[in-house]
Amino acid sequence: MAEHAIWQRVTEVASRGIFPVILGGEHSITYSAAKAVADVVGHVKLGVIHFDAHADTVPEMFGNMWSHGTPMRRLIESGAVPARISSRSACAATGRRETSSTG
Repeated sequence: MAEHAIWQRVTEVASRGIFPVILGGEHSITYSAAKAVADVVGHVKLGVIHFDAHADTVPEMFGNMWSHGTPMRRLIESGAVPARISSRSACAATGRRETSSTG
């Protein structure tokens, strides 16, 4: 399974005292990579900077708990990262801007 391979490789790197920086990629790698680092450094000690058009914290999408819209929620629920979320969005069509923050 690809998720396990990602978790395993990132765990190996982090265990050597190297802090991995993961840029880009598909949403499905986020959970495995961040969870691996948290498993090494300690849960809730890891902060994640997540750049995306959405917070990716929905409970599920189309009945799938592990979809592209859920990885940050799964990390928070697992205890790997603290629930501190800040987002800013703007809609070009309406000109509306929103900012929200939790934690």
